Amino acid sequence: MLSKHWKFQAAILTILGVLFAITLPLLTNIKALSQTPSVPLPIAQCTDVEIQQHIEQLGNGEPSAFEGLVSCKSKAVPALIKALKNQDKDARLIIISVLGQIGSQAAPAIPSLTEFLKDESSDVRIITVQTLGKIGKDAVPALITALKREDGYASPVPSSDAIDVLGEIGKDAVPALIAALKDEDWGIGNGAVSALGKIGKDAVPALFTALKDENSITRSRAASALAEIGVEVIPDLIQALEDNDSKVRSGAADALGDIGFEAKAAVPALMTAFQDTDSKVRSSAAYALVQIGIEPKFAVSVLRTVIHDQVAPKKSAFPVIVRVSPQNLREFTNNNTRETPERAWTKGIVRSWAILALADTGVEAIPDLIQALNDREPFAFFHSEERALRKIGKDAVPALIADLQSQESRTRSRAAYALMQIGKDAQSAVPALITALQDENSDVRFSAAIAIFKIGGNPKDVIPELIPAIKYEHIGGYLCGPNSVLAHEALVEIGKDVVPVLIAALNDKYVGFKYGAVVALGEIGADAKDAVPELTKIFLDRNEDIWMRDEAIKSLKKINSSEAISIVERYRKTTDEISHWVAQHPNLGICVQDPAPPVREATTAYVSARPPAICRIRAIRAVLRWKCP
Repeated sequence: MLSKHWKFQAAILTILGVLFAITLPLLTNIKALSQTPSVPLPIAQCTDVEIQQHIEQLGNGEPSAFEGLVSCKSKAVPALIKALKNQDKDARLIIISVLGQIGSQAAPAIPSLTEFLKDESSDVRIITVQTLGKIGKDAVPALITALKREDGYASPVPSSDAIDVLGEIGKDAVPALIAALKDEDWGIGNGAVSALGKIGKDAVPALFTALKDENSITRSRAASALAEIGVEVIPDLIQALEDNDSKVRSGAADALGDIGFEAKAAVPALMTAFQDTDSKVRSSAAYALVQIGIEPKFAVSVLRTVIHDQVAPKKSAFPVIVRVSPQNLREFTNNNTRETPERAWTKGIVRSWAILALADTGVEAIPDLIQALNDREPFAFFHSEERALRKIGKDAVPALIADLQSQESRTRSRAAYALMQIGKDAQSAVPALITALQDENSDVRFSAAIAIFKIGGNPKDVIPELIPAIKYEHIGGYLCGPNSVLAHEALVEIGKDVVPVLIAALNDKYVGFKYGAVVALGEIGADAKDAVPELTKIFLDRNEDIWMRDEAIKSLKKINSSEAISIVERYRKTTDEISHWVAQHPNLGICVQDPAPPVREATTAYVSARPPAICRIRAIRAVLRWKCP
């Protein structure tokens, strides 16, 4: 157990929010475990009494006790397992590290160690993962559980640590990892892909077998794992393109595509696969050819196959489009509403790429691009028409001004958005955009407001249309937003003129709108000093949502006026209580929260002159470097 002195230290550290996920290598070899001892170590007898004495000495950071327990190997394991249930956090760190040094003989401790994969201390979780890795193949199932995403979010252990450890175990981990490929939890499935990729050639036979699996997710992940292994499996993948099983052929082509340009030796075999009788193989071959790079003469036929077979091409396949002549590009920009939904989705992506490429031909592309803007395309991706018109720039402005008068509200909105993309070169459109602020359609009004601001019109004209877009939405109990990052950024840039409107929003009944106003006022900074009284009310209101109160504190600090600083200092205790609670609950309330860095910095500064007893063990010090300076 820790001495009273170190228990006091540990309590302080806990209050400060100590213990974060550590990704540094865990254990050095046994020679590095102790500081140079002043006297030779006695030969361990490993009696029950001696083992218990060593365990009691661990809390004081005695390197000799650490080494003594390691030398007892399996004899010490039962007592160490029992001690795990009784010791405090810092002592547990050392005991878990001892089990790691004992290695495979510590296998009986796996069930107990598995429980610590969800320990509230990230230090304990990380060291547990490393210890399970030292135990070896018997611990593989437990390590795979460490990849699981809790409630759809991050796993309690950083997946990179568990993946690295599984990769180091190597061949012995392959069967369990192959089985994990079909796990419904994407953290486990994708983690298995990465771990198999790290294992390399030893995993290849099992991965090719997995390509035959009836489960499409398993096949896809197996192909991804083969791609992660890289160039060394290219010959095997080329051979697999001739496999009797179409699922293997398709998976091999996908893997070659993921490898990319380095798989250029596979192009002849992929061209053959491009003529395969199975549509999935053709689509996978098309994807691979696009990723690797193909001759212009094949580009059009590949794109036609991509659309016909309803393959889901990736945006990184865009280079194939620029190999197509402008005349042939128009084939892919035309909208066809008679397509099936699946094929229309695929064609929508290809169409977007073609539109972006067509812009490179200059002003002669304007009629085609305006026509594309007017199309009722159900699958318009990447705002491609607007981005293409931005490429052309000033010469496209007259046609876009005309589109602001379109009968279709969608066309009017997209024309305004395109003018926003062009920016200051669209000054001549400002009068028409001001008229559009009165449009009956809210999307048109919003796009016009953003465009006026970006082009350089009077900011006061657009405030009423931008304000509603700063609200945060409730999604699954979390506040996520703002609705429009563009609107939020614009209002912050407008600055002082928008402050009165934001202050009024602080009294809104909708919490998401109120929260967005608090955030925006903080980002405006010193020019928002008039908001200090209202922000103070929110901060001090114990009936207010704690995340709202925390954001109000942050905004007061960012405003940084003498009044704001005075408020924060006067209520320092309340400020610290709120900040501490938020630091302890980083995954609650707000979609994006990262309280760890400032807390960690404060903790590091605090412990720099007061390292805890566990830092006397080099195996611990090697991992917790920020904690053991």
